[in-house]
Parts: sequence; structure tokens; C-alpha cells
Amino acid sequence: MVTGNEILWTLSAIVVTYFLAITIVSSLRARQFARSHGCQKLKNAPQKDPIFGVDVFLDGEKAMREKRFLPYLAKHFEEHGSTFKWNLMGDDLIFTNEPKNLQAILATKFSDFELGKTRQQVTKPFWGIGIFNTDGPMWVHSRALVRPNFSRDLVSDTSTYNTHVSNLINQLPSDGSTFDIQDYFFSLTLDTATEHLFGKSTNCLRSDTSDDVKRFVDAFAYAQRTVVRRIRMGKLAFLDRDPKFSEACACAHRYVEPLIRGAILRRQLSLEATESKKSAHETQLAKERYCFLDEVVKEVSDPEQIQGQVMNILVAGRDTTACLLSSLFFTLSRRSDVMARLREEIAELSGRDPTYEDIKGMRYLNWAIKETLRLYTVVPMNTRVANKDTYLPSGGGFDGRSPVYVRKGQMIVYQAYSLHRRTDLWGSDANDFRPERWQDARPSFEYLPFNAGPRICPGEYSVWRLPCLRCLSQCFYLSLSQDGS
Repeated sequence: MVTGNEILWTLSAIVVTYFLAITIVSSLRARQFARSHGCQKLKNAPQKDPIFGVDVFLDGEKAMREKRFLPYLAKHFEEHGSTFKWNLMGDDLIFTNEPKNLQAILATKFSDFELGKTRQQVTKPFWGIGIFNTDGPMWVHSRALVRPNFSRDLVSDTSTYNTHVSNLINQLPSDGSTFDIQDYFFSLTLDTATEHLFGKSTNCLRSDTSDDVKRFVDAFAYAQRTVVRRIRMGKLAFLDRDPKFSEACACAHRYVEPLIRGAILRRQLSLEATESKKSAHETQLAKERYCFLDEVVKEVSDPEQIQGQVMNILVAGRDTTACLLSSLFFTLSRRSDVMARLREEIAELSGRDPTYEDIKGMRYLNWAIKETLRLYTVVPMNTRVANKDTYLPSGGGFDGRSPVYVRKGQMIVYQAYSLHRRTDLWGSDANDFRPERWQDARPSFEYLPFNAGPRICPGEYSVWRLPCLRCLSQCFYLSLSQDGS
């Protein structure tokens, strides 16, 4: 007679044997795949805890708290090469700043990689679902919605920036006192982004800002800081318990929801109108300023989906432009020679609003923006996850020139910050701010301020030229505070 214990032991043995067989078969397939593509072993960066990788996590957290994380990681690239492997909290991550690998990840082998489920889980509470946290068909749909945002006419519309830059100038101290200009730039880009996206600006740079807007601005900033922190934590983001984050997300969404309802109502009224009224209505809309939200509701009817699409663009529109402006002005406050050349180029406009061709033709302005983005990339590092067994073309073997096997589900971290400062790619002055290098420089995957491949930023330089120009045309004289901050 078979006892209960015997049945339990038999079932346990079957389960163990099953999973052991799966592991062996997967391992054999991985070896065969790696061998067929000439893959060689990837270098492991030295670490004190190679099993759980706790030391790497703690060192990274310490560097982050001390605000030196980017140089900290760049130093490891200098010491261990352009591609290496680290165990981080039990996960083997591949780190790379090798142009050949970046070309594969972002372009030639684009379909082998994705943002991954963790990115969406971490960002969804605040961003919703949109272009910056989706993959596959959902991303393709989001991309199609967003692309019209960056038409030539829209990115050269000076009237929006003229108003909000004037508001910024009016808010700056006029007594020579020290101030943090980045705070003002975040307000500027939020004002311009909300006007473009919603058809109604937050106007947080005006003195008569409402309490609702102030609450929205504070909640938006807090929620985004939390999202960035959790993206960095990756799979460990669940350890970040912060009830204030949920409150901030809810507050930001409450501000946006009535704007979405208004856009949906306008769309319904347009569809229900008679042909004659509809024609007149469409003519009136054509005369009004472009509003991204009104365009989205033509393609999407679900309020939650609309909110996700809009919030994704709002986050990017606020943060990236503000960071570029901050870095540019921080650099110019130390480089009066560069500022003088920019002032001469801007003076050629004789005070008139620039056309698209004017902005495109301002050679030194474009050089200065490119150089700022090289040294102070607005997205200094990023990640991708392999959605199938694949490989990178470089990093393996003794000399680091052989292909490297990447298993399904493995994360790759790539850092544009260190890529843009590699002396073997940019010369011995790679760490110097020198706009003139762009007279001859024609980089490919050595320069990734906008990503590359299908996920390249649809606006690229065009969306940032105008705000830089409008701010420069009115903020000619700036200097660093005594402590150099």
C-alpha cells in the first residue's frame, strides 16, 4: 500500500526532475545559439559580492546620494572597457557604451529588445500608458499619435515662447541676487508644454497663478522625482513605499481630467453637428492654435488612454527641455566667449521673430546646443530588455571584439554620458565644451542625445532650438554664484 508520504516524495521528485530538465535543455540551447553566432565570454567587472550583487547596489546608491552617479559609472567603463557584466541584486546586467552594440540595440536588432514590463509597472501610476512605456503595437499607435506634434509649423511657433519667456524674465531677480535658474526653466517648460498639449497653459510663471495650478506643479514635480527614482531601482522598486507618491499622482491627474473631458465634449459636438455647422466649426478650429489633446481625442475615446498619451508627452516636454536650458546657461555663464558669439548671431535677426529657416541656419547656436547635449545629455543612461535570445556584436573574448550572448529577459544598461566623453571617439578634449568641433564632426552611434533607430525622438533638435533661442535673446548676462553652483 502506498503511503501519503511516498506519493508526496514521488511528486516532488517529478517536479524537480522536470525543472532540472528544462534548465539543462535551456542551457544547451543557449550554448548552441552562442556558438552558432561566434559569441565569446563577456568580462565580469570585479565585485565583492558576485552572488547577490549587494555591493554594486549599495555603491550605486551611495553615488546617487552624493550626486556623482554618472561619473561613478563612467569610471567603471574606463576601468573595465566599453562592455562588461555586473551582478546587481541577483541579476546579471550588461553595461555598454560601445557604438556597435548601441546600433544593434536601437536599430539593426531593434525587434530583439524592448523597454520591458518593469518600466511600465513603475511609471504607470503617474504616466499612465503611452509612448515612453509601451512596446509593440501599442507603442506604434502612440508614435503615430505623437508625430504630428513636431511638424515644421508647430516647432517654429514663436508666439507661445515669446509670452512665456517674457513671464520668466519678469520673475527673475533684478537686484543681482543669486537664484537657481533651473527652477524657472522647469516652470517655463511646463507653461509652454501645457499650452501646446492642452490648449491652456498652467501659467505658473505669472504672479496671479491659481492655487490649483500651484498644487498641480508641486504634485507633478514630486511624482516625477519618485518615478525616476523607481526606474533606477528597477525590480526593487516595490521596496519604495511612499504614500505621498500616490497622493501626488492623484492630484496631478485631477488637474488634467477636466481638460480631457472638455476635449471629448468638443469632439462629440463636432461629430453631432449638421454638415453646414460642421464645416463652420471645423473652419473655426483651423483658425485656433493647435492642441495635441484635441487631436488625440479624434483617434482615442477612452479617457484613461487619452490621459496616458498626454501625460507621457507632458513629462518629456517639461523635463528634457528644462534640463537642456539649464545645462546650456550653466555652461554659458562660465564661457563668455561662447556667449559673445551667440549674441552676435542672434543680433543678425534685428529683433524680429525668427522663421524656421532662420533657426535652422543659425550655425553657432546649433553647434552650442549639440555640444551641450553631448556633455550634458538630457537622458544620460537608459535600458533595454531582450525579448528573445540574441547577441551583441562586440564585448566578448579576451580583446572584447567578439559577439556577446544575451539571454531572453536579460537587461542591458547603456550610458550616453560616458559614450559622449570617450577620448578615443571624441579626441583628447572630449571633456571640454567646444562648439566648434561640430564644424567637422559627423558622428553616428557615437552620439545619442535623442536615442536612435525607430525610437528616436521625433522632434530631435527642432523642438529645442526655439526655446533656447528665445531664452538667449533675453537673458544675455548671467554669472555663476560664488560657490560655482
